[in-house]
Amino acid sequence: MLNPKQRYIRIGWGILFLSVFPITWMYRYYYKTFPFSGCFFKTIIGKPCPFCGLTRSISHAIHGEFQKAFVFHPLWWVAVLFIIVAIIIVLYEGITGDDLFSMKLKLRKELFWVYLLFVLIAIINRWSSTNI
Repeated sequence: MLNPKQRYIRIGWGILFLSVFPITWMYRYYYKTFPFSGCFFKTIIGKPCPFCGLTRSISHAIHGEFQKAFVFHPLWWVAVLFIIVAIIIVLYEGITGDDLFSMKLKLRKELFWVYLLFVLIAIINRWSSTNI
């Protein structure tokens, strides 16, 4: 069971995660005016990182332009799914006071492997194509 301070922190994280969607909705109108790529990895290494194009693809998906979303990053829907699941879990913990991740340590390990698989697929996809 979470104490009141931990509950408020979880609700704060939930609200922060919820802010991802309006920010990416507005991002669509401004990313073309940026004088830099915004990716530290791409600036230093010269190759796109596994997450390059993810914000732009989510922004296009929010606007209903799913073909453009898949062009910028074909795994955008996995990131959206992770964000939605994180929002649900964190807000549930904050509202009810139940600590889901302490009780379900096995779930945390499984989610780690799913996330790692997502990152590896994204790396292979980003480095094999140069459509950014």
